[in-house]
Amino acid sequence: PYKQPRPPVGFGYGKTGETQATLWWGLDFTGLDGAYPWSNVRVGRQTRNGPWEETLQFLGWDATSAVDSSLSPDRCYTYAVRSEGPGGVSGWVTAPTQIYTKPTTPNGVAAAKDASGAIVVTWNSPSTIAERWEVWHKAGATWETTPIATTTSRSWTHVGPSVTETHAYRVVALAPDGTRSDNSGESGAVQLLAAPNAPTDLTPSTVTLNRSAAHTRAWRHNSRDSTPQSAWQIQTRASLDSGATWGSWAAGAKITSTASSATVPAGTYTADSTIQWQVRTWGAHADPSAWSATSTYAVSALPVT
Repeated sequence: PYKQPRPPVGFGYGKTGETQATLWWGLDFTGLDGAYPWSNVRVGRQTRNGPWEETLQFLGWDATSAVDSSLSPDRCYTYAVRSEGPGGVSGWVTAPTQIYTKPTTPNGVAAAKDASGAIVVTWNSPSTIAERWEVWHKAGATWETTPIATTTSRSWTHVGPSVTETHAYRVVALAPDGTRSDNSGESGAVQLLAAPNAPTDLTPSTVTLNRSAAHTRAWRHNSRDSTPQSAWQIQTRASLDSGATWGSWAAGAKITSTASSATVPAGTYTADSTIQWQVRTWGAHADPSAWSATSTYAVSALPVT
């Protein structure tokens, strides 16, 4: 009578391409006679913790290797092999190996400044096998050559980033064996400190004022980084002929002040002058805003009664 065949020996496997695994084993006929014939070899496969596919491949009795070219992305595969013959089947032979394919690419990468001045990076990871994520950082226009962090969480906080550069991020998913996804898309740029936008809402404008009385110039500081105004500077020019002939712009001193206004003393301008003025402001950033749009008003002496 036929006897149950012995199982294959020296079984192993490894990934040999993005969609391909190679398996190998040996035949165990040592000291056997015809009562232990092999008629074929069967290869099985398990995806993650799912059911075994016991009929993945059905090979001739003398086969000692197989190639599986049907791997899908974002999967974990385990293989087994057994011998079969007229006396029955051997037990399955497995190996302590798992094959991971490329994880699904993270998406939805976002970066936002928090109240402490750090930048919080978050992302979505649709991968079913990823257990770690690399965070890559771009300062200004240059991507760093190594990841700034590797984390097991789907968010990461960049503490103490440079306040003078823009910051952007992308994320790579890692399978347990280090197999990498493609790079995610880039987050939006975050700038902790930025020069303000040009001031707006300038007053006075398009009015005539009494030259013998003081008047106040005011504006709106337009921060881009949530920092308040730290200083301002005004430049002016005047005309005595209703704006037909303008003098040169004359810039005043940079004034350190959080107040978005400045007082013009009485009698600063001659009667019937037309005044143009502009202002620029500073926040916490070292650079000022652009000059505002030009505001124009006139001064005149009160009529004598």
